[in-house]
Amino acid sequence: MKKILICFLLVFTALYNICAEEIDLKRLVILNLTPLGVDPAICEAATECLITSVVKTNKYQVVERTQLNKILGELSLASSDEFEDSTVLEIGSLAKARMIVVGAIGKVEKEYMMSVRIIEVETGNVLYADSSFAKSLKELLKVTDDIAYKMLNQEAQSQYQLEQEERNEKNLKAQRKLEKKLEKQQRKEAKEQDDDDDDDEEKERKKEERKQKREERKQERKEKKEQKK
Repeated sequence: MKKILICFLLVFTALYNICAEEIDLKRLVILNLTPLGVDPAICEAATECLITSVVKTNKYQVVERTQLNKILGELSLASSDEFEDSTVLEIGSLAKARMIVVGAIGKVEKEYMMSVRIIEVETGNVLYADSSFAKSLKELLKVTDDIAYKMLNQEAQSQYQLEQEERNEKNLKAQRKLEKKLEKQQRKEAKEQDDDDDDDEEKERKKEERKQKREERKQERKEKKEQKK
């Protein structure tokens, strides 16, 4: 019995690990930010800063650049390419990630602008989108901390809202189930009450019949007595 239990635990653990490896809920891909009229080296530096900022939150596991480059190689892509939305989702799927971060850096007059989006790999939904401005390259690299904090907290809030909606749905189903149960109980009680009423009416009818029969017998005796006279 002990050996069977151990085997069962080993099989269960293996299956659990296989399922867990399919999509890690905390696994995140950050693609290189796209340069929009700026030096690509700036985007590479900002991307590295963004990765570091996300890693420092200890909330998500960021896919390593070597693994990401391997995936891009399988798709005959380069990190400097501009990806279509379908390609972005395919990259995230191959990386077994739940989310993927894309963005760009451009320049508006004398200010740098960084924009980022978090996309859910399974659905393609944009969970978060934001832009930040910086007056200098040094300031631009610093705002990655703010962007990482805001986008991850927004994603966590979206996840909380989703879980809250699921809880509300479960509560609503439980409430409907309880209402149906109460309605069924009320119908049962009403039927029992009707049956009781029917029983009372039947008792009353039989009582009246017995009374009538007594009256009839009494009348018969009276008639017979009069006939004898």
